[in-house]
Amino acid sequence: MPMHLDSEFRTRRGSWLVSEIEQAVTDRAPLDQKLQLVRSLYFNDKDPIGNLPWDGASDMHLPVLYEKIENSVPKMMNAFWGTEPIVHVRRVPDEHMPEETDNAEALLNWGLEEDIKPCFFETSEDWFRNTLRDGQASVKTVWLRTWKKTVEVHRVKAVYRAGQPDSLGEVVQQMRVKSPEEILIEVFGMPSEEKLHGLLSADEMPGEDHEHCYPDGSPIIDMVGTAFEIKFIDGRRQFEGYAAFRPSEYIDEIDLYI
Repeated sequence: MPMHLDSEFRTRRGSWLVSEIEQAVTDRAPLDQKLQLVRSLYFNDKDPIGNLPWDGASDMHLPVLYEKIENSVPKMMNAFWGTEPIVHVRRVPDEHMPEETDNAEALLNWGLEEDIKPCFFETSEDWFRNTLRDGQASVKTVWLRTWKKTVEVHRVKAVYRAGQPDSLGEVVQQMRVKSPEEILIEVFGMPSEEKLHGLLSADEMPGEDHEHCYPDGSPIIDMVGTAFEIKFIDGRRQFEGYAAFRPSEYIDEIDLYI
């Protein structure tokens, strides 16, 4: 049944929402006061309680809390990051597939140790410190997709010379210009058989055409000004982007912008 959002419904729902928020703030007030007290002791703030028992009472305290927490954080970090492996993957008997289980465990450990460790290492340190200081803490990891206009530029030779093996390992009989397929395979590696044609879905890029030929009369490289949509895996990460061919300052080379 459709909901009619008339003024009476909005007023009633708004009042209920405000009362829920006010009740949540009231219920959390004792916890916030305890956290404020503990953090005041941790950071060695003056007058952490706010109301001293008598006039002129001393608000000094020994920094025992700070030392206890800071001495415990390295031990917790070592207990977490010092194990091998960090993550253990186990399956119930009905779903147990040894090879898949090992691969999943290796991927998760690689993610912790190589992929997200630089930031997650520092995050886990704050995580343990907040747990000891506040009594509770949570951590959340997210996958981020980042876009860059140009990741890197590869300068590759544009021709095969006689006697030189090509990207497929076959010996070239006479000098010839490399094809886009051969350059992409040279840079990204040999794709699987079913993905070989998918690697070469070309789209003409806007812009003026470039002519690039050689003094010995070799054919013009007609790939300049063309981009290829690519997908490749590097260090267990999957990348998607475009590989665009651009003329190089050297006559026998071509620049590949990724």
